[in-house]
Amino acid sequence: MEDNRNLPEESEQKATKAAKAEKPKEKKPNIFVRTARAIRRFFSEYKSEMKKVTWMNATDVRKSSLLVCVSVVIVGVAVLGIDSAFSLIINLLGKLY
Repeated sequence: MEDNRNLPEESEQKATKAAKAEKPKEKKPNIFVRTARAIRRFFSEYKSEMKKVTWMNATDVRKSSLLVCVSVVIVGVAVLGIDSAFSLIINLLGKLY
């Protein structure tokens, strides 16, 4: 004798096939609708993320800007010194020949 306890009955199989057949396929929206939705989603997420940003006050901005300017000047002077030293060395080597 066969054990059919794990197999669904034929009526259940037919019911599931009929339910699948009745369900209409959802059409994919066209490219313009999808693009508009993506743009709308981008800006809504952008807006929510910008609410989370902590902005610096004016005194912190001034201090940071001054620090950046001083750092740029120091690095510029260092590069100028190194460039001048290499130019002098190249010129001295060129005069040897």
